[in-house]
Amino acid sequence: MATARTANPAQMIGLNKPANGQLRGQAALLAAAQQSSALQKRTSIPQSSGGIKFGDDWKKCLELPPKDTRMRTADVTSTKGNEFEDYCLKRELLMGIFEMGWEKPSPVQEESIPIALSGRDILARAKNGTGKSGAYLIPLLERIDLKKDHIQAIVMVPTRELALQVSQISIQLSKHLGGVKVMATTGGTNLRDDIMRLDETVHVVIATPGRILDLIKKGVAKMDKAQLIVMDEADKLLSQDFVVLIEDIISFMPKDRQILLYSATFPISVQKFMNKHLKKPYEINLMEELTLKGITQYYAYVTERQKVHCLNTLFSRLQINQSIIFCNSTQRVELLAKKITQLGYSCFYIHAKMMQEYRNRVFHDFRNGLCRNLVCTDLFTRGIDIQAVNVVINFDFPKNAETYLHRIGRSGRFGHLGLAINLITSEDRYNLKNIEDQLVTDIKPIPSSIDKSLQKQGTGRNLSDWRNAAPGIHDTILAMHPTRFQVMISVPYQSVDELRKIGGHLSTTDVVVNFAGVELPLDPYCQLCYSLSMGSVLAAAPPSPAPAAAGGSQGVPGLVSVPPGFTMPSVSSVPPTSGSGQQSADTDSPLPNPGTYEECHRKCKEVFPLQMEGVRLVVNKGLSNHFQVSHTVTLSTLGDSGYRFGSTYVGSKQTGPAESFPVMVGDMDNTGSLNAQIIHQLTSAVRSKIAIQTQQHKFVNWQCEMECRGEDFTAAVTLGNPDVLVGSGILLGHYLQSITPALALGGELVYHRRPGEEGAVTSLLGRYTGDNYVATLTLGGAGAHATYYHKASDQLQVGVEFEASTRMQDTTASFGYQLDVPKANFLFKGTVDSNWVVGATLEKKLVPLPLTLALGAFLNHRKNKFQCGFGVTIG
Repeated sequence: MATARTANPAQMIGLNKPANGQLRGQAALLAAAQQSSALQKRTSIPQSSGGIKFGDDWKKCLELPPKDTRMRTADVTSTKGNEFEDYCLKRELLMGIFEMGWEKPSPVQEESIPIALSGRDILARAKNGTGKSGAYLIPLLERIDLKKDHIQAIVMVPTRELALQVSQISIQLSKHLGGVKVMATTGGTNLRDDIMRLDETVHVVIATPGRILDLIKKGVAKMDKAQLIVMDEADKLLSQDFVVLIEDIISFMPKDRQILLYSATFPISVQKFMNKHLKKPYEINLMEELTLKGITQYYAYVTERQKVHCLNTLFSRLQINQSIIFCNSTQRVELLAKKITQLGYSCFYIHAKMMQEYRNRVFHDFRNGLCRNLVCTDLFTRGIDIQAVNVVINFDFPKNAETYLHRIGRSGRFGHLGLAINLITSEDRYNLKNIEDQLVTDIKPIPSSIDKSLQKQGTGRNLSDWRNAAPGIHDTILAMHPTRFQVMISVPYQSVDELRKIGGHLSTTDVVVNFAGVELPLDPYCQLCYSLSMGSVLAAAPPSPAPAAAGGSQGVPGLVSVPPGFTMPSVSSVPPTSGSGQQSADTDSPLPNPGTYEECHRKCKEVFPLQMEGVRLVVNKGLSNHFQVSHTVTLSTLGDSGYRFGSTYVGSKQTGPAESFPVMVGDMDNTGSLNAQIIHQLTSAVRSKIAIQTQQHKFVNWQCEMECRGEDFTAAVTLGNPDVLVGSGILLGHYLQSITPALALGGELVYHRRPGEEGAVTSLLGRYTGDNYVATLTLGGAGAHATYYHKASDQLQVGVEFEASTRMQDTTASFGYQLDVPKANFLFKGTVDSNWVVGATLEKKLVPLPLTLALGAFLNHRKNKFQCGFGVTIG
């Protein structure tokens, strides 16, 4: 895919900005301000209002954070060599800057700070995570006059979390300035608290548009003397959602106000606003390319059902400090978070429909490192800066380039390295190519192993930080594992606050923290784990449950899976992989669910082409989110031609990101023959299925199945065509048990009875799953059946099948392969067997049209028989 650069992608969609901070709401902001004031009174650093004097040793008294020794890219290092002291800033502001860990200005700060100090309007474009927050907060705080007790500046942001983050940065930067009052006001909080706060002195307001406009119209927030307004994420603020509110807010400000606009890109719609409100703005454009240099982008090609399995594999193979996982809906966010927790990983979730109190708590705790993974909607794409995040996963691929750009910008902050991994289904391939072209970037197929240098983003602290922070700490090695070891730390209650200050920063050992005393309240109790190989937070308290069972067996060991074709997937969940690639997990963890007995040979069989003959036209139509119909017309030279109508209904009871129940599937042809199935999830472990079949208006078959899936086993019983009066019927029993993570053993019992005849047939099954292969063997009185599936590469899969029947006195060996070229929307399958039957099928999707063409040809050399077919699928 394209790798060319553009010098000035002027009309691209907008991107995001950096920041650094976290709160738990307005009370936390006030507490932080009071704490900063108290710190100022205690400090021995001399306070002055003048500039820096030659020979001052004030820097020696600063409480500097540990130096960040991680590699940085040219996005933040290609500067002119300026220092913060060169801008003649107040000493107190410089003290706050250095104590934030900001050593030198980034390129956007070099360009922006002197111009903003001069009072000129600015239109600045810079990448995500390159220091845009500091670019406007430093000159804003420098120009605050403490002798005036009115609002002097306002910062507008599109989301509540970003408002809290920016306000915290402002408080930290201004803590030595001696009285700068910063207030954050957003929707979802108590309006009365904001009104009471504005009765006191407020110099800087950080707000979302709706809440501050409400306060202005009530006459509480007086903006007539505010000389500066900043718009962070200006492309979003000037979109149709906010632009009317923004113009109303500006109408209450003086005509000679200063306007600063910051974003990654500016769409054409910004031009109208700029011409109307900005006066000869100084334009800053640091966007030679849109994506950050430090972010490596990959995609994994999967089916919808394989996404959870692929995510589980990523967790086990990547060195994740913290990760953000994006979904396209709030419902999928909650379901996926639940699934991740069931798999044994710590996980929080956040979305716009949550109460603001809970959103603040999740944001605060995740930023402080109390959890490793966060599942969220696009609420978390704007400006959120969490330095420990080194992996972003698009569980649901976004629909447009703007959203994609903002999502991946959550990793690789301030020039550091990061990973962006996208789970792509066949429906997402067009969007993937479109986004690559728009952003002029290259999203590569994910390799079997990822360079570890791209994943090492630890902040450099270790176990000694815990000992130094908490006197009386005691540690004991708990267990040794192939890739990590655990240390138990017992901490006295009074050390909780000190430990939380450095929470989320340890990187060299796997630590489980327990606070001494069972009488302690739940709130201060937490468990933090750090991994020797992973490099950061591994789990959060309360401890995550052990990996739970998951159903189905479509998952393939490895990171990349190729869909079996273009048919509608069956309803089944994806099990955790049981291959050797997962052996880095705890040896004491429960075994994975082995899936169902019937699916053991399926992975190999999906490689082989299905025979085609004649002409077939299929039209699929989705009538709603739950109901779909299909029309099939078949013209055949060997069999009967006809028409078939099919329908599928999927209920609204969701049990997973890709599972909903009940499911009803049926079809009927022009002769009146009917096939119907009803599948329903009775409990979390028990699933039922009823199937009926008629032929030419006559009832011929029905069966009922009950399936139970435990943590490491699957049992099923099927009753077919029971007739109590005649005393006939068929009873089928299956059992499959995981012996090791790679090995599953099971058996089948078939009992049939009818007048004058009764019998039973048993068989045994064994399946072994490796990193990229699956071997299965079935032995019984009826014969033997062996299959071997191997994934040779991301594009090529092969399968070998052997069948021996004692009843037919016949043996057959077959070889099949599947070649998939996702970028060409091309799928080819071929086969040859010991009876000299040679066949192949070709499927081609005509993207962006909802059209699939299929060609097939089969030749039987022994019978000298040839047949071919052509198919068209619409929808």
